[in-house]
Amino acid sequence: MEPKNILKSSANRLITVLKRFPLAIACSSLTTILIIYFINLENHIEPAAQDDLAQAVMVSALGFPLFLIIRLIYERRDDIKPLQLISIRILTVILLFLAYFFLLPELTFLTLTRYIAISLALYLIFLLVPYFYKRGNFELYAVKVFYNLLIAGIYAAVLLAGILIIIFTLNQLLNLPATEYIYASVGLLILGFFTPTFFLNKIPQAYQEIKVDEYPDLLKKLVNFIVMPLLTIYTLILYIYFIQILFIWQWPEGLVAHLVLWYASLSFIIIFLISPFKSENKWVERFTYWLPKALIPLLLMMFVAIWIRINTYGVTENRYFVVVLGLWNIAMALYYILVKKKNNLILPMALAILMILAVTGPWSSYSISIYSQSNRFEDIVSKYEMINNNTLIETEKIIARDDQDEIEAILRYFDNYHQLEDLKYLPAEFEIADTEEFFGFTYND
Repeated sequence: MEPKNILKSSANRLITVLKRFPLAIACSSLTTILIIYFINLENHIEPAAQDDLAQAVMVSALGFPLFLIIRLIYERRDDIKPLQLISIRILTVILLFLAYFFLLPELTFLTLTRYIAISLALYLIFLLVPYFYKRGNFELYAVKVFYNLLIAGIYAAVLLAGILIIIFTLNQLLNLPATEYIYASVGLLILGFFTPTFFLNKIPQAYQEIKVDEYPDLLKKLVNFIVMPLLTIYTLILYIYFIQILFIWQWPEGLVAHLVLWYASLSFIIIFLISPFKSENKWVERFTYWLPKALIPLLLMMFVAIWIRINTYGVTENRYFVVVLGLWNIAMALYYILVKKKNNLILPMALAILMILAVTGPWSSYSISIYSQSNRFEDIVSKYEMINNNTLIETEKIIARDDQDEIEAILRYFDNYHQLEDLKYLPAEFEIADTEEFFGFTYND
């Protein structure tokens, strides 16, 4: 194809994407511009303004999946009029403004983790929308989207490497100025403009049928001949480890949960990806049949390990998330074992719902963790008669070393992840510096 035709074809694809996803592209572009502005002028912006700018970046980035979801819903529904679409978009913009003030009032552990969970849930919903009901081959659609994202990333990486080499060469040979900010800005421009546009150009249209023979051959071989054998070997290693634990009855501290959790999650993603061609390959069929069964004992072992940690040290957000993701994994294992006619929409749908529930409401990770750690604190200080009229009072007793460590850990947890005011019984004016006055030992940071 001649350069002229290539440019014309690229321009046509760009126009098509801008017409189909105008506000999503606008959000990714605005996010990119704000980040470039931030990194280039960071030293000239007041700290308070930096936080405001960071919040604006996060809200703008949140608009990207939201407007993608709205567009895909519109394409699937014949009864939505263009005027209704405009109204929905306006309401979404208002919702984003509200998110700036209420979802991200300040940048803390709580708001950041909530933001990440909601963002991931929105991307899962974006994946679900075109196939939410009365459509088959969802796995093929998800594979196509994932593969297109991978290709977009490869194109972006090659383009970035080429442009950065050109800038570096011009700087070294012709002494043209090139600071670290220029390199970072170019990378962000490619990531924020080129990659989303290239990726969205490949998103299938509404009701576009995807056939099994469209499954990327490279991905099929990668999963079939590399990933699946590696997972099989890893499963055998975990079982050997599990048998060893049963013999010596010595549970490791926190290691088992993470070893099993991420392996199990990856296993179900792989089962999801290979399900379109499992009937044509005996090895794939056996793998998808036996792996969910093999995961059940390992997941139960994980729950025992995390229960030991929770029973000893209480619930924290990290342990809460491990339990929730573990429950999702074991539910998926039972689903694959017990349900004959499977609908793989269940996997991302259940995960998206769990993500949102885990960071909102009285059952959220934050509420449960605060409640659990407050109860631990109450149990310890009650031993030293330090509670009077629901308020912490000073003690003349010597607190045992183990209890000192526990108190320090609880104070550190609230100081780092929440607020000291959230810890039950602490006086309103309590600060970390008051530890020695109330507890009789120096706080060790």
